[in-house]
Amino acid sequence: MINFKKKGYFVEKELFGKNELLNIKDDIFNIFDNTNENPSFNFKRDSNKLDAIVSHTFYNDYEAFLGSIRICQNLISLINLSIDKKILSILKTLGLNKPVQSTPPMLMMNSSKLSRKESHYKTPPHQDWRSIQGSIDSVVVWIPLVDVNKEMGSLQIVPFSHKNGLRRTVKDEWFRKIKHPPTDDHFINVEMNEGDALFFSTFLIHKSGNIYTDKIRWSAQFRYNNLEDKTFIKNKYPNPYQIKINDKIINPEFFESIIEPK
Repeated sequence: MINFKKKGYFVEKELFGKNELLNIKDDIFNIFDNTNENPSFNFKRDSNKLDAIVSHTFYNDYEAFLGSIRICQNLISLINLSIDKKILSILKTLGLNKPVQSTPPMLMMNSSKLSRKESHYKTPPHQDWRSIQGSIDSVVVWIPLVDVNKEMGSLQIVPFSHKNGLRRTVKDEWFRKIKHPPTDDHFINVEMNEGDALFFSTFLIHKSGNIYTDKIRWSAQFRYNNLEDKTFIKNKYPNPYQIKINDKIINPEFFESIIEPK
């Protein structure tokens, strides 16, 4: 915990057992398996074959791939993990007595092979506060659902960088990147095992590492603001995230089959 204030981050080893995370991976597998319309590819509902069925969907039905990834963001198992008492207890130790999620829980699926743009699996140097714009003491929790080493594109961070405040950014294909980022020698790799949890300040500079394997880097990311932070209160609890509803009919044929006659 001392390292958090000093370095801007710390890793809580084995915060969750593999069995505790299995529900999420099973749910992901079931979603992708539900869209598999080719009987010759029978994955037998085995979460150990998760990467295989996701890869199959990406190459054979991209629309189903996108729909599946999007609906995975709303999994109850993912939401439950984000409010687990072990996470909330650590947040309280870090000073967030009244934490509130700044964004919905995020399931991250990073793969250089299953991406059409580099920005879909790799992020440039950035600080999360720029997108959150919440409390000064806001915290990110990153939990790998698989073992993540350098080959798997482990996160790269700059220790102590949270102490230098917010850096200026420029627009980027991904979102925004730091205009004058630290040189590569300032970054360190954070290799983690499944179930470890990385807690870090939203002012900590970090980026994605290069992925050199065909395996998918699965992880969960949760972001928390502090309702008691004076600056957050003074700024009237700003929220840059907006939910927009697409009023167009997504599936016209299905729509016409259920709507009342003209």
